[in-house]
Amino acid sequence: LDKHDISLIKLLLFIEFIIRKRFGIDGGGCKTLEETGESLGASKIGVLLTEAKALHKLRTPKSARGLQSFL
Repeated sequence: LDKHDISLIKLLLFIEFIIRKRFGIDGGGCKTLEETGESLGASKIGVLLTEAKALHKLRTPKSARGLQSFL
């Protein structure tokens, strides 16, 4: 893996962490923007924007098909 691949993996893990914490998917209960941001060393606004972009992508028909098992 080169440095670009590693950067992309870190970005994806960052996004996954936010979604898991905000919606309690990890079993620890839903966390606030502030709590999630503190865990990452990010601002509430940064968490909010990242969450909004991720949710927008998850709402696409292609992504929605993959999430049917969660419903």
